[in-house]
Amino acid sequence: MCSDSLRTFCRNGLLGFALALAGDRLLGAELFPYSLPSQQLRAQTAATPTSAPAPVSQISDAYYEQFAAKAKTLKPAERASLMSTFEQQRQEALKAGRVDEELHYRRLTYILDATK
Repeated sequence: MCSDSLRTFCRNGLLGFALALAGDRLLGAELFPYSLPSQQLRAQTAATPTSAPAPVSQISDAYYEQFAAKAKTLKPAERASLMSTFEQQRQEALKAGRVDEELHYRRLTYILDATK
């Protein structure tokens, strides 16, 4: 049977041993770095990639010329698939009010339609 003073020594001894092993990391250490909720929101927003193309004003005519050249080499089934996809994306952009994106997809569908 251990006396109360021996139990206290064992508990303190084990605590002292744990403190010696862990050092300052054990006391007062955060589990993860703290950041303000507003900073967390900005980090999440910045990390979210956008799939929208660049505004039409920033897309060069050479891009559309290259697309037209590539479209001519596609099989009719591939062109139809692209046309369907671009038309869906154009409609979504139109509903969301993204005018530049809608114009971009409209131009791509015109190019595909002209290569038939």
